[in-house]
Parts: sequence; structure tokens; C-alpha cells
Amino acid sequence: MLALYIILGVVLFITLILISSISVCISIIDDLRITVRFWFLRFNIFPFEKKKPKENKPTDSEKQNYLKKLISENGFLGAVSELISIAKVILKKMGKTSKHIRVRKFFLWIVAASEDPSDTGVLYGSLCGIIFPALRAFQSLLKWNDRKTKVSVTSDFLREKPDFALECKLKLRVYYIVVLGLGVLFELVKRKINMSNYKNN
Repeated sequence: MLALYIILGVVLFITLILISSISVCISIIDDLRITVRFWFLRFNIFPFEKKKPKENKPTDSEKQNYLKKLISENGFLGAVSELISIAKVILKKMGKTSKHIRVRKFFLWIVAASEDPSDTGVLYGSLCGIIFPALRAFQSLLKWNDRKTKVSVTSDFLREKPDFALECKLKLRVYYIVVLGLGVLFELVKRKINMSNYKNN
């Protein structure tokens, strides 16, 4: 009887884990930050903070801001396009699992600005042309909470530099993550078997 209670307890615990959700919080204000939460646990995914000895502490010049680096390499419009492309690639790789992602909160604020007013107008039009179609595509694919969604894309002809801020909270049940992992594992095993058969032939 005791063994039965133990087995039932383990089954209930595993079931509780599978129906629980993992939260992913994405924040872009000064820099990109990604945090994962599960129950009372919290993990910083990006940037991953490692404890280093004081003598090896990096100087300000050695510290790289991911967002600023992306903007400097691709321009503001290119940086926004790159972030959208990364999101699309991740969702594509997740396949059918992406349909079960719940967007609990989505706040996006963008101000188009430049030193030349004419360039500001062009930038504003280009941003609207890539952001709103991408947003509609994401809303049709994911389980979206419209009540906690706010998107603002404006232009400011008095500023000299554009500005950008994002807060997003995603949730996905552990069950779907396990199914995705098993599917990837099955494909890897299948590919390895096919390669082995090819070599033998």
C-alpha cells in the first residue's frame, strides 16, 4: 500500500510539473534582458551574469551593450528588422508548439527621430511598414492577450536619435516543451540511423 501511495505521489508531482507553465520575460530598455521563471525559480538567460574575480572585472570599454552594438552595425531600422527576424526564426523552429505560446503582456514603444526631419519621416514610414505587419502575423499565430497589449510608433522631429522600449511576457506549459524536446530527439535519432544505414550501404 505504501508503494502505491509513493507511485501515486510521483505521478501527481510529474503531472503538476507538466501542467505548470514556464514564463519568459523579455525586456529591452537600455539593453536586451531575458529572464525565465518556473514556480519560485528565476534564471537570467541574457545577459548571463557570471561571478568573476575582482582582479578580472571588465572595464566599461570591455562591456558590450547588445542593443547598441546591433544598432551601430545595422542602423536603427536594421536593428528592429533583425530582432523581428530572430523572433520569426525561433517561432518557425518551434513549429506547432508556437501555437500554444500565450502572450500575457506586450508593450512596445518606438520613437522615430533623426538629425534630418525628412529622414525622420522616412524612418517613421519604414518602421510602421515592418512592425505592424509583423505584429499581426504574431497575433494570428500566438495566443495573444489583447487587453494587455499596447503598441506606440510615433515620430519626433525635435529629437536627434530614435528611441525604443519593449516589455513582453510569454508563457508555455512544460508539457509542450517536453513534446517539442522529444520530437527534436526523435528527429536526431532518425537522422543518425539514416546516416548509419547510408554508410553501411
